[in-house]
Amino acid sequence: MPTVAATWGPGSGRDYVDITTTYAGEATFPTTPVVGSQIEFPDTGTMDNAGVLTIADGTYTLYHITPGGQMEAVSYTQGEGSGSEPGDVTVTAQWLPGPGRDYAVLASGFDATVFEFFEKQPTVGWQVDYDATEITFSNLALIEPVNDFEGVSVIYVYDPETSLLHYGEIDASQLQTAAGQVPQGTVVVGTITKDHESASIPFTYAESDADSFEHSTNGTDWTTVTSPISRTGLDAETAYSGQIRAVNATGAGTPVSYNFTTDAEPVTAPTDAPVIGTITKDHESASIPFGAVTGATAYEYSTDSGSTWTDVTSPLVLSSLTAETAYSGQIRGYNSAGPGPSATYSFTTDAEPLMPPSGTLSFGAASVTTTTISLPTSYDAADADSFEYRVDDGAWTTYTSPITLSGLNSETTYAIDAKPVNADGDGTIISTTVTTLAASGAPLERQYTLAAGIDSLPQAQQFTIYQGERVRFIIDHDMDLTDRTMILRIAPALGSPAKVSVNANDSQFLITSAISEEMSPANKVWQILVKQGDERVVVADGTAVVKQRIKEQ
Repeated sequence: MPTVAATWGPGSGRDYVDITTTYAGEATFPTTPVVGSQIEFPDTGTMDNAGVLTIADGTYTLYHITPGGQMEAVSYTQGEGSGSEPGDVTVTAQWLPGPGRDYAVLASGFDATVFEFFEKQPTVGWQVDYDATEITFSNLALIEPVNDFEGVSVIYVYDPETSLLHYGEIDASQLQTAAGQVPQGTVVVGTITKDHESASIPFTYAESDADSFEHSTNGTDWTTVTSPISRTGLDAETAYSGQIRAVNATGAGTPVSYNFTTDAEPVTAPTDAPVIGTITKDHESASIPFGAVTGATAYEYSTDSGSTWTDVTSPLVLSSLTAETAYSGQIRGYNSAGPGPSATYSFTTDAEPLMPPSGTLSFGAASVTTTTISLPTSYDAADADSFEYRVDDGAWTTYTSPITLSGLNSETTYAIDAKPVNADGDGTIISTTVTTLAASGAPLERQYTLAAGIDSLPQAQQFTIYQGERVRFIIDHDMDLTDRTMILRIAPALGSPAKVSVNANDSQFLITSAISEEMSPANKVWQILVKQGDERVVVADGTAVVKQRIKEQ
């Protein structure tokens, strides 16, 4: 195919000249025009081959097309303030078709067979000039006749590297048109906009060989769509993908894939108020349980009608309250987006509870005669208003320590109870027994308990006895006393030693003996002996303090 030198084809309302001599124009371009340059200008004026423009006063756009095919634009003012300011555009000069003609820029994937007889094969970006009244020519080199044209149509292919035009002829009667082919263009997916539950996928298609477009989310099921595709009902923070393809009567073109991930769920303030549970309370505190709220990350309460709020977890515990007083407040959930609605609680504290004495009342050492008892008590708290006692389960009587009893029987044991008392009730009752002394000349039985030793009878212990009294010893032990006899002896002897026999495995036995009136007051040695056959063994001993018998006054 022949080639020709391409010169700049001016647009509508424009003209141009070839610079054939030294440039003398007033317009200043980034690159000074030289022989071989072209200058385009409005066709309302004229320009000679040195670039001198004659035109009415005004401001105009001039183009300088360099011999290398670059185009420079300037804004030029004719008349007062004449001169030019370089524009900010420098582009590669492209071939501009003449009247009745159009052009297409070859795109990736164009049909190269159209140009197989050309001397130089075009590449992506080259321009094809064609007669738009005879044929259509797409950027993929798909050609169709216009109005059933069947003649020969001339095309020019502009080579931007050499600025040459390659000439060719198209026999329209022999065209392999786009009819019968699936769309050859490429769907271009734009910027996807999305949120946590939806997405909008825009797309474009530059060719004219598609009747419609289809969309699939699984590569199998396709749905007719238009741009933009709207996807709704999506899950937050989830990856999604899909495919889009162009479709015509012949079939579907190559699909283009897209993918995106939805945004995180937006945070919104809770919409529900907590549910208040059953409030438990007493005279000075309350516990207020509340349920969880969807979307809440924490909770807070207010006791001043919402003026101030304090963080809280369930249950809300209020303390240091006043008895028999009404209280109320609010509880609400919140998150980073703000608080939700509040729930109101209210309650009235209980009455102050009864508080009887809680301290410990104790007996002191009793002073005893044959007819009187004086029994002191002490109390370790300050919550008692008074104290009461009774004798042998009789009526309670108020007293001030000591408890004083008179007119009693000699040698008699009395059961005495005492308790602290205040307006709210009684404290703990304590009990003891006290025995009056025997009258003159009457023996008094005195009882002692000897604590057990380890693997033996009691070891050295001291007790007191009185002349002429009877003594009773209750002895704990952990010995095997099978076939043995127990003997108590106080030296000097009481006469015949007191004896007692015990059964095997007993843990306690009783010895009773009379103390001689003639036993002089002094410390005496006592012994407990175990007799088995003719053998006697001392298993416990100690001292006995003998005192004079108390005489009635």
